[in-house]
Amino acid sequence: LIAQAFLAIQSQKPSTIVLLSPNHFGRGGSRIITSKYDWQTPYGILPADNKTIDKLLERGALTVEENPFEKEHGVFNITAFIKKVFPDSKIIPIIIKNDLKTTGMSALAEDLKEVLPKNSLIILSADFTHETTSKIADQNDQKSLSVIEKLDFDKLNEITIDSRPAIGVLLKLMEKEFLFFQNRIL
Repeated sequence: LIAQAFLAIQSQKPSTIVLLSPNHFGRGGSRIITSKYDWQTPYGILPADNKTIDKLLERGALTVEENPFEKEHGVFNITAFIKKVFPDSKIIPIIIKNDLKTTGMSALAEDLKEVLPKNSLIILSADFTHETTSKIADQNDQKSLSVIEKLDFDKLNEITIDSRPAIGVLLKLMEKEFLFFQNRIL
């Protein structure tokens, strides 16, 4: 499924990819953490976009802590796909603790919108419903899809996912882009 998703977007040529992931183990001292390290993949080194990370640090959007990334599968399981499909891109990995409040989600989305290069790509690495029957998973996933399609941030708590804050940031970014394009059309 991951490979199919990447193949569906392979025609894009992003300079920077933001990889949003849950902080699965709650490691680190901050709610929003990034890494400035480059990532070794089977396809070569995937470099961090340290220039943009520095801009986010200046805005206070997040902190750099390297240790939480050592075992964070929400990031390292995706880096090889990124390097293979987008060999010239740089990465900004961001892990988010589940106790991030809605104001923090909105603030991070605003900071990302302000500093990311125009040709950036945002990827959410998260698990929707799992460890249940497929019937219940299908029902939960339909609710989640409805919230995402409507950009209904107020119904974020209805989504069955392992990181509501990470998808909350994504929804806020999508909403900002939608309003931007809607205003340009009008």
